[in-house]
Amino acid sequence: MNPVELIRLIKSGNPQQVLSQMMNSNPQISNNPMAKNAIQMYQNGDTQGLKMLAENLCREQGITTDEAKQRVLSIFNR
Repeated sequence: MNPVELIRLIKSGNPQQVLSQMMNSNPQISNNPMAKNAIQMYQNGDTQGLKMLAENLCREQGITTDEAKQRVLSIFNR
């Protein structure tokens, strides 16, 4: 996705559309089976499936979901 497309999507006021477009246009995401599964769950509104995926990923990394949440929030609060 080029910067002009990104700005246009952001101005559209639909964050879900922006996120979806970014995920689908990024080869690192679109070629990853786990990411594809997460995108499909997101598009289908499967919040329980996404929660289970996140919990499993956290367990694999040896962290709690609260620790993961704090790490993500710290990225955006820099």
